[in-house]
Amino acid sequence: MINKHPYIVAVVSGALFGATAMLAAIAVSAAPKVATDSTSLTSADLSAFGGAIVGAIVGGVIAYFLQMSALRAQKSEREQKDRQERQALAHALVFKMLSMVNNFAHFKLHVEECQSRVIAASGHTENPATYLLPIINLPMPVQLESAEMGMLLSLGDDRALNSVLEAAPIHNSILPAWAEYAVLRSEINAMMPPLIDMATGIGEVAFQQGSPVAVKFFEANQMAQQLIERATRDFAEASDTLKALVMLLRNKLGLKVSIGDVPARSASDVTA
Repeated sequence: MINKHPYIVAVVSGALFGATAMLAAIAVSAAPKVATDSTSLTSADLSAFGGAIVGAIVGGVIAYFLQMSALRAQKSEREQKDRQERQALAHALVFKMLSMVNNFAHFKLHVEECQSRVIAASGHTENPATYLLPIINLPMPVQLESAEMGMLLSLGDDRALNSVLEAAPIHNSILPAWAEYAVLRSEINAMMPPLIDMATGIGEVAFQQGSPVAVKFFEANQMAQQLIERATRDFAEASDTLKALVMLLRNKLGLKVSIGDVPARSASDVTA
């Protein structure tokens, strides 16, 4: 009750202080008359009584303003602490979103470099399983905390909230896909006749229909095609989400952060 209505408490406190002081003043001024059994009040008595009332009122007003000043200071301190906590959550959320965008950028760059090599060597990008190299040292999944999502929800932008909520599952689901592709392609390499350079895609290979290697190659080819398509789409969507998130946090929380171009390292740093 006190925390919900601090100003009412301040008014009541001031009033009680004033009333208490007034009663004390009345008692003090009336005490001599009681002792002498006199019922008449002189001008001096009235003056003393009036002074006591004025003093009580002044005391109550002073108590009220002191209480109000303390409440304002407490409120300001709470608001500052709450703002700092929200900004800390906002920074953590931006960092996680930036990490996901950066990972998507690396996947996209890796795909583009693999395609560039095979186009330069053979002029085509058919059968992506023959030229799309696996990625080693995959990044860790990104987990969004409930406190971060609660902060974002409180800002009242449903579109930004939904976009961020979708980004983490998309990011985390693509990691095991790349890992599975690496395993599948390794198995194909072990079964593949040495008639094709798996690093460039140059060469020819023939499979017996329905053979285990043909089935695995078909699966790897389908997975490679999906990874290629996802690389471009996921990066574009995550980049838009990050930009919208940063703009929202700057407008709502005064977050002093800006996002430039996402750095991209060479694919040779992440590929086998």
